[in-house]
This record gives sequence, C-alpha cells and structure tokens, in this order.
Amino acid sequence: MDLDQARYLDFPGLCRYVEQVGAEFAAAVASVTAHEPDHVSLWAPALGRALLLAEIAERTGEDARRGRIYIPIDEMQRFGVTAADILHRRYSDGFNQLMSFQVERARDAITRALDAMPACARRAQRTLRAQAAMSLALLRELEAENYRVLHQRIALTPLRKFWIAWRAAHSR
Repeated sequence: MDLDQARYLDFPGLCRYVEQVGAEFAAAVASVTAHEPDHVSLWAPALGRALLLAEIAERTGEDARRGRIYIPIDEMQRFGVTAADILHRRYSDGFNQLMSFQVERARDAITRALDAMPACARRAQRTLRAQAAMSLALLRELEAENYRVLHQRIALTPLRKFWIAWRAAHSR
C-alpha cells in the first residue's frame, strides 16, 4: 500500500495503512507462538498497529528522505508544520509539538495493547513483548533527543536492545 500512497490526509486514513501492515504482522507473529491461536485476534492486531505508529515516529526523517510522510496532513496543519518543513529538515516548536503528539499516541497505544494481552499469553509472546519494550525505550530516546529525527536516525545500541529484550522476556 505504501508504494501507492506516500501521504495521508488524516489519522483514519493512516489507520487503514497501519491496519494492513502492522496489525497483520503482529497477528502472524503471535499466531506462531500462541497456545490459543484463536484468541490472538483479540489483542495482537492492536499491538501491531501500536508498534507501527512508534516506528513511524522514529523513522520520520528517514521516510521523508524517501519522499514519504506518514504523519497525517491534518495533524501537521494543526501544529503549523508543512510537508516542506519535514522534507527540508526544518525544526520548529510546532514540529516538536507534533512529534510529542505522535510519540504520546504511540506510547499510549503500546501500553493499551500490552494491557490487553491476556496473562496466559504473556510467556508465549516474548518476541512481541520485547519489541514493545524496545519501542517504548526508543520513544523515550526520541523525547530525550528533542525529536531530532530529521537529520539523524535515533536508535538503541545493540547491547541496550539485548538488555531490554532479555528483561521483557523474563518479566511476567
């Protein structure tokens, strides 16, 4: 779908893309390891959508360099940010507020999705829980770096990813 469309007018439009890409991915991963695959559809798609929202925030600059802006146009307008600002890597207070909004929405979505995961599925879903924990850590890094995603890719070190994944896999 994103070969056909590089921009979205509003959040419902973006949600259609996120549903097709993120929700299906998480449901597939969860189904492979689930003790009760029939119940995966109740919680995994929401986690997949949430993880993709986090990735969109993290990759804003990288995607812009490829001519794609996944942040909905109406949200950019609400914060006074233009596509040209993002494509030309111009930071502003409006951009920081826009990114704060994107990060907070992704964080809330991940938290809600994790809360919806049944306790009986948690142990089997270590992979998705680790991915969620890494996404939450990355969102905190975006905030700590003041959303400077247009010029650089903010990432977690391999050692930190390992530590986060290990902790997520061994927590309940």
